Amino acid sequence: MKHEIQKSIIFMRYTSSCCYILITLRRQIGACIIAGGALACLLNATPANAQVDSLRQIIADPHSTLADKGMANLGLARAFAPVHTDTALYYAGEGLRYGQRSGDAKVEGSAYRYLGLIHASQQSYSEALSYYQKALETLPAVPDSGNIKAVYGSIGVLYMHLKDYTQALHYFEKGLDFTHDTPIFIRDRYAHYSNISFCFSSLGQHEEAVVMGRKALATARLLESADAEGTAMHALASNFMDQGSLDSAAYYYEEAFERYRASGNVLRLTQGSVEAIPVLLQAGRLDLAQTYCDTALHYARKARLPQLEHKVREALSSLYLHKGDYASARREAELGLALCDSAQAPPSLTLLENAAKAHIRLNNPQKAAEYLLRLNEMRAKFLNDDGTRQAEAVRQHYLLGEQEKINTARQTELKGQRNVFITAFSFALALVVVIVVALWQRGKRNRMLQAQKKQIEQQRNEMENLNRTKDKLLAILGHDLRNGIAKSRFLLSKTGESAESAHVRRHFEDIADMLENLLLWAKSQMHYLKVAPSRFNLYDLAGSLEQYFYLEASGKDLILINDIPPALSVYTDKSILRIVLHNVLSNAVRHTPAEGTVRLWAEAGAEGHLRINISNTGQSIGSAEIERLERREFLNNPDADLSQAGIGLLVSLDLLDILQGKMQARPATEGGSVFEITLDSAGDMRPETQKAA
Repeated sequence: MKHEIQKSIIFMRYTSSCCYILITLRRQIGACIIAGGALACLLNATPANAQVDSLRQIIADPHSTLADKGMANLGLARAFAPVHTDTALYYAGEGLRYGQRSGDAKVEGSAYRYLGLIHASQQSYSEALSYYQKALETLPAVPDSGNIKAVYGSIGVLYMHLKDYTQALHYFEKGLDFTHDTPIFIRDRYAHYSNISFCFSSLGQHEEAVVMGRKALATARLLESADAEGTAMHALASNFMDQGSLDSAAYYYEEAFERYRASGNVLRLTQGSVEAIPVLLQAGRLDLAQTYCDTALHYARKARLPQLEHKVREALSSLYLHKGDYASARREAELGLALCDSAQAPPSLTLLENAAKAHIRLNNPQKAAEYLLRLNEMRAKFLNDDGTRQAEAVRQHYLLGEQEKINTARQTELKGQRNVFITAFSFALALVVVIVVALWQRGKRNRMLQAQKKQIEQQRNEMENLNRTKDKLLAILGHDLRNGIAKSRFLLSKTGESAESAHVRRHFEDIADMLENLLLWAKSQMHYLKVAPSRFNLYDLAGSLEQYFYLEASGKDLILINDIPPALSVYTDKSILRIVLHNVLSNAVRHTPAEGTVRLWAEAGAEGHLRINISNTGQSIGSAEIERLERREFLNNPDADLSQAGIGLLVSLDLLDILQGKMQARPATEGGSVFEITLDSAGDMRPETQKAA
């Protein structure tokens, strides 16, 4: 029996917390239902006289320990708490005295907790909080997490009554730390998660409230109780409504209804539907509100609960007023009032007001006046005033107000039409202004474009004149230089065959080659160099270059080797290729030491390419020079020595671009350097007779 009493007290605390939460959420019907369950629990928990006598015998027994006497007094306090508060306080005080004398911290802490509970039930919150704090100071010395958890939960509920949700949240979270993941604590964890979720919601922290609500739902599923799951889902739906997440709220309302239906809890099912309807009306979810109204009406009539059915009729009348269906709103309001009359209950003020509004909209001022008179009589009754004359004045005032609203609506409609006309005219005028401005800006832009076009044309003509002048200067310069070189070459040929004369001629030829390279490079940069491809014998071209460099090579005892196949012919511009080979050979002869070798050979490469190689012995070309060639920079400072600057190689690279070829330099395997020239057109090594065929 002692365990039954403890279970009943625990259930009392749990249902009391739920009742308070539902009242705060304006869930009056659900609060009444849960409060009735708590009352039944307390009545069942009250022990019989025999049980009270047995507890008193323990106290009177001289062989009982002080701790047993203390627990017996607490049992009596627990038994008398629901009906005799003063007696319960006496026995709780006696239990505290025995606990202090015995030195049993568990008995002492439990006594403080029961004293706090009794004072909290009397709304003496300061005294209750004082006893709770003493219980916490006493109980931690005892490994009893159940009592500590209960104290923290009681303090949390106390602060919820005081609407100090921050403090309530703090103590609920502390109590949660003492509820382990064991079956005995599942219901406690469920209650703590629910209370924490409510505190977060009251503080406006809706996301945290949803998180804790989900935890409460997960814990409720462990209880295997459809009612508990429905309650958790119901609370989640309310949190989502506060967040404005109507879809999620609708989902959890529906799930809660399914749980209530599975448990057969018609009261909760109908109550949930009624609670959801006003929120859905405010959110504009009229179709969903209609569904809930129909569901609530079905179950209220099935359960024969007129006190709930008239609430559903009230919600339906409000719904039809929102929809503008005044005939249906009148019907539902009058059906709801009839239910109140049949149950001999006072009529709902909302039903009376909705009935009056519906009759006004249906042009039944007499019936509207009757309902308004009843409405004001009810209000006057609630105010303890007969209010007959006041009701009539209010009725007349209300009718005038409604008529004024109708007139105002008509004036607003006319004003709206006038505003629409003014808006349309203003829009058309603005559109005309925009078009005029756009056309003016377009004309201005066209004039600017014409001026810019004229300026560009003038600049183009000036550039063309400058280009023609430059071309003439270049042509005159090239003609005069070539004539001067030809005359100088003729005069030098008459100077004899002395070593000094040969040196002068060689130096002169270098200058002539350099000038020719500069003229060709200038033409290539200005895209005036015309390509005239033809097929010719590459071996013969290399032989002529070999003869040209014979005297210079002989002076250094160099060996010139022409290893190009005699039958090899190519299809390209002969004069440009000659200049390229001339420049590369000149560079090779210049950088080959005495008694060295300069070799010229060619071979067909992959994809029909032709590779012409010129190698020389001596010092290999360095990586720095190769990088400069790739970037097409001078190999040396041209201001110091123009002949060593690599002008011929740079000119050859530009000329090869015209021939769609390329040139690469690399160190030779046995010393020296190799310059490889690659042409896109492959050489033909067949005999001339076969080529003609």
